[in-house]
Order: sequence, then structure tokens, then C-alpha cells
Amino acid sequence: MPPTVFYAGREAALPQFIKDLEVVAPNCGNKAVTVVTGADATGLDPALTANQPRQGHVTVICTDIENPNVSAVTADVRQIFAGIPGSTASLPDSWTIASYNAMTAAAVAISDAAIGASAGIPKLSSVWDIVPNLNRASQVEGATGPFAIGTDGNVINPLIPVLEISNGTEHQLQ
Repeated sequence: MPPTVFYAGREAALPQFIKDLEVVAPNCGNKAVTVVTGADATGLDPALTANQPRQGHVTVICTDIENPNVSAVTADVRQIFAGIPGSTASLPDSWTIASYNAMTAAAVAISDAAIGASAGIPKLSSVWDIVPNLNRASQVEGATGPFAIGTDGNVINPLIPVLEISNGTEHQLQ
């Protein structure tokens, strides 16, 4: 297994870090190195991992926060974004999808908690109590279809994509 580096730095510094691993670091030059990081690497230009003569080979493994495949976005969500000038261009952005999903889940939880609340305004604790039940009481239709929320409030389905950026290309591992 090649040496592995866990990267928790800034997105803006990642390209230089990869170059340093390929060229400068004496223990990594001409060796394969795997960098494991979070969603900040999803904007990385895959060309940075293309093999160069006399350089070490760097592979980046990262997770995304949502499925960035624009073809997975539902027709209803496409229509919503089409009504906002210039906004359909943001649909392939996983942060746009995650924000849409978060706001949708919040709206469903607030609406469900408001049922029976005095003056129709639910308490924060009532809204939070709804979140673990969103999978059973009300289906949450996200930007790419329904999604499930675990009892801890985190998304459990669909799975978060794991990407590999290597040899100048990017592909999904999971």
C-alpha cells in the first residue's frame, strides 16, 4: 500500500500540496502517494494528478457531500432553478444540492411540528423531535429524490459518493 496522507487543509492549498508531494518532498518523489481528504477536493482539477516525468504519483481519495451528477436532479427541482436567472448552472454543485436538501428537510420538519402547535408556531424542541421521524411520517424529497435522515439527524441514504482522482481523471468508487 502506498504512503497515505490525511489532508485537512484548505481547498486553495491542496493543488500546491499535491505538487510538493510529487516534486519537493524527498520521501515521496517517484513514489505513489495517496491523499485522503473531504469534499474540498471535489473542485480539484484532475489534471493535477496526471503523471509527469520524474515526479511522484499522487492519487486523491475524497468524499462529496451529495451526488454532483446533474442528471440525477429531479425535473421538479430543475424547474424551480430554471425560474431563477442563471441558477441552473449551479445544479452540478454538490453544495447547492446539499443546501436545497437541508432547507427542504427543515421546511418539512417545521410544517409537521406546526400541526397542533398553538398559533401555528412550533417550538424548536418540537421541530427537532420531528427530524428522526421524517423517514416515517413525511418523505423528504430532495433535489435528487427522496433521502433518509438517521436518528442523529445525519443523512443516511443515499450514500455519500467516494471519488478517486488519479492519472488525470476522476471516477466514483462508491
